[in-house]
Amino acid sequence: LGVLYVNDAYGSAFHQAIQEAAAEREEGDQIEVKGYTFSYNENVDFVASEIELAIKQLKESRFRVFFGVFYGEHYDIIMNYAYDYGIVGPEYLWIISDGLSPSHFENKIYDVGSPLAVASQGIGLLRAGGGRTTEDGRTGYDRFTNAYFNQDGDAANQTNCKRPTFNSQNDDSVYYVAQPDFFRSKTLAPGASGAFSFDTAVGIGLAACQLFEEKGTEYFNGKELFNAFVNTEFD
Repeated sequence: LGVLYVNDAYGSAFHQAIQEAAAEREEGDQIEVKGYTFSYNENVDFVASEIELAIKQLKESRFRVFFGVFYGEHYDIIMNYAYDYGIVGPEYLWIISDGLSPSHFENKIYDVGSPLAVASQGIGLLRAGGGRTTEDGRTGYDRFTNAYFNQDGDAANQTNCKRPTFNSQNDDSVYYVAQPDFFRSKTLAPGASGAFSFDTAVGIGLAACQLFEEKGTEYFNGKELFNAFVNTEFD
């Protein structure tokens, strides 16, 4: 498995997780994983040479299954290079992480036979979802959105007080003001990332409770809380 990843915190952590998962497989069922990286820059033209080098290395690896960890702004340049180096098409499999949203392809029209049309055909997108599925078949996201939409006007007031009252453009329309029935009217559904944010907040709370039980005091430092948080399990 060749992993092409952007070397920011997200990409590096994802690559490390893939390496660790591969290492845990039983003998005889192991997967060889090699990572190829490039720097993150908002202007992808500044890292085009790094991306091309990484694609060249993927080609030289002779792997036929690739996992990409990058964002929408990288997609076109990466897949164009992949086409140029001949590592797309029916004999190759590309799976891309949730750093690339499915919405990236909305209203996109690629000319038949063009590099991006050929490279995009048959790719897989890995989509993450927050929370675990319970015995009743509901996911963490289902439970989260149910609680989210049943909030009352106090929650709308809390939402509004956390929003800036002005912006650099002095344009009041930039910020949406939630009305009292904002949540119950289902005006705006939270994205899947909302479930992750919720899980994170709950995880921090559980970690703090665990520290209180261990130390017998509510006083602890940030490092202690972080260490407790990363070792918190939700079973």
